[in-house]
Formats: sequence, structure tokens, C-alpha cells
Amino acid sequence: MCWLMPLGGVGVSRISEPLVFVGHRFVPGPLPAILLAEGKSASEHKRVEEHVPGGLTHGNWLAEMKFIADSMVGSLARWLRAMGQDVVYDPFMPDSMLMRRAREEGRILLTRDTRLLLVKDVPAHLFISHDGLEEQLAQVISTLGLNPKEEEFLTRCMECNGLLESVEKEAIRGRVYPYVYATQENFQECPDCRRLYWGGTHLPRLKEKLQRLLRFAREKER
Repeated sequence: MCWLMPLGGVGVSRISEPLVFVGHRFVPGPLPAILLAEGKSASEHKRVEEHVPGGLTHGNWLAEMKFIADSMVGSLARWLRAMGQDVVYDPFMPDSMLMRRAREEGRILLTRDTRLLLVKDVPAHLFISHDGLEEQLAQVISTLGLNPKEEEFLTRCMECNGLLESVEKEAIRGRVYPYVYATQENFQECPDCRRLYWGGTHLPRLKEKLQRLLRFAREKER
């Protein structure tokens, strides 16, 4: 399987402000160092590490941040994966399963479904308020303080989210077209779904697009 990426986004009604995690949900506003716990007065602030999903601490919050995306943000999920982020995405997963996995696995739910915001005890989530892919990525990166590194680009399977592993060329003989086998030396395989990845002539363009998306997100933070 070569590196091919779907483009585009899905539009629904907008919420103009970014959302941040408070208690068990995100609310409009910038991400502060100290967050107000649900049901507490302003004098009873709790530190962010007491409210992150899955019992993460402030120190490993960014390093271990994981996501699960609903069917409305499929392109966002795939491009986050391309940047090396851990994103579960299944367009056919029912809402109940989305929320259960978010809770059990300590994942932040990425959604454009306003109905989910009305569910009692909805897990930690970020409502995606933009239509375009660039703006969506910028919102996730800036709101959650992500710092994608270029060395982590294209380290995950675009189909199932598995971490790719290098595989010996001889071991994949017969699994790719003869031309690909003859012209490529480096192959990676997803240990979960067994898909194969290789460079191809379009790989530089894909990396350039990822760099451009990341630059756009960082410029939006300024």
C-alpha cells in the first residue's frame, strides 16, 4: 500500500470559540494552566493533571495524549495519524462505543456532532468548530498544545492506526507489484492489519503537505 491520503472535510453548524477541558468536558476559551473543576467554585480550582483523561499527569499529558474521532472528522483523523498521533477512527462505530472507548482508553473524543455534547457524562472531548482541514488541525494543535515532530510523520498505519514496523524486502516478495519490488528498497508493515507501505514518487509531496499543515497551525497560534 502506498502513501495515499483522502482530502476534504464535513461541515456542520459552527461554534466559533475553541473548547478546553474542564472537569470532564471542553468549554469555550483558551487552554489555561489551571482549570476549574465541574461543580466547584472559583476558589476551588484544581490543577489540570487532576482532570485529564485516563488519570494522566500534567507531565505526561502531551506525551501520552490519545484521540478517538467520530465519523464527521475522518479526514482530520487520518491527517493527525499522518503526523504520528494516536487516533482511533471507525466511521461505523456507534456513539455509545465511541464514548465507552474514550473513557476506557483515556482518549479525547474529537467530534462535530452537537448531539454528543448533550449526552450526560460525555467523556473528555474537543468539539471541532471548523469546516476546513487546515483550520481543524490548527484547532486541535493549538487548543491542546500538541507539538507534532517531523520525525514522527508517517509512522502510523493510515487505515488502522497501528505503529509501522520496518520489514525486510525479501519477506514481502510477492505481496507487492513486481515493479514496486524492483524499484523500492525500504518497506514498512502494519503489524495489526498487515498493510505494506513504501515511499513512491509522491512521498516528498506528502511530507511537504504535512509540513505546510503544521506551519499553518503554528502561525494560527501567534
